[in-house]
Amino acid sequence: MANLKGPLAGGWTLRWIPNDESIYPKDMLTLYTGLQKEFSRVTWAANASEIKSKASSADAIVIGVGEMPYSEGFGSILDITLPEEQMDLIKASQLTGKPVILVIIAGRPRVITKIFPGCKAVLFAGLPGFQGGQAIAEIISGKVNPSAKLSFNYPHSVNRLLPHNHKISEVILAHEIPNPVCLLPFGSGLSYTSFEYSNLTLSDSTLTSDDAEITAKVDVKNTGSREGKEAVLWFLFDEVASLSRPVRELKFYEKELIKPGETKTFSFTIKANDQLGFPDKTDAKILEDGYFTLMVGNQKTRFKLMRKAE
Repeated sequence: MANLKGPLAGGWTLRWIPNDESIYPKDMLTLYTGLQKEFSRVTWAANASEIKSKASSADAIVIGVGEMPYSEGFGSILDITLPEEQMDLIKASQLTGKPVILVIIAGRPRVITKIFPGCKAVLFAGLPGFQGGQAIAEIISGKVNPSAKLSFNYPHSVNRLLPHNHKISEVILAHEIPNPVCLLPFGSGLSYTSFEYSNLTLSDSTLTSDDAEITAKVDVKNTGSREGKEAVLWFLFDEVASLSRPVRELKFYEKELIKPGETKTFSFTIKANDQLGFPDKTDAKILEDGYFTLMVGNQKTRFKLMRKAE
């Protein structure tokens, strides 16, 4: 997986389910050749025995796992756990005591819960395309400071696939089952710097009409030593409604570069008609009075829509 071009591009690239590496551009880098470009010394290990023998002279182990190109029903599987032979290679890498960097190249998440705690870092690459090998290597080397956020809940286990905007009844059910809702939630994503959220404020606490609006603001500070981009995600939760509403519904986001020690203020204008309504059983849009929770980073606050006099 670490030295193939096909998995980076996926099952509908150049031809249907390509299995011939020669059809890809000659200058296209794999994860392995990308790392060779970024580091002065990169050693290849093809199995657990080679990993064990070569690990003593290594600073870290980068292991590529995932799936070969597939399309339509040819990608159907009954178990989304990472294949056993790949799990064994990860475990062998972890037993060396060296930092393990796991790179997942696949069009869907595969369950990695058992080996996840033993990884120093995990990079879900998805299907990054022809430039993917170089992009992954530049993130690992630190040339690029990553700023991506997960666009889905990463599954904790097989058959526990809850979307990020699940209903509150599904959360209650999840609490009755030993497995958590997910391994990593929608919006997760690390950087080579750190960000601190503070001072979440609202211009008002009440919306009094269908066309009313309030502005939310939050401060985001780069508390690390390197500049980086932060994607600020704004979520809303309608606390009580005639139909069950998502516990976290993404309503707005923006990403900006923040320098070390710098604080930037991000804002989100909440318009009653645009952000607080939802479709009823006939698909007609309705707007109901009540309390809403606003969430951004580790900050949250409440406001209410109250068009009728109390």
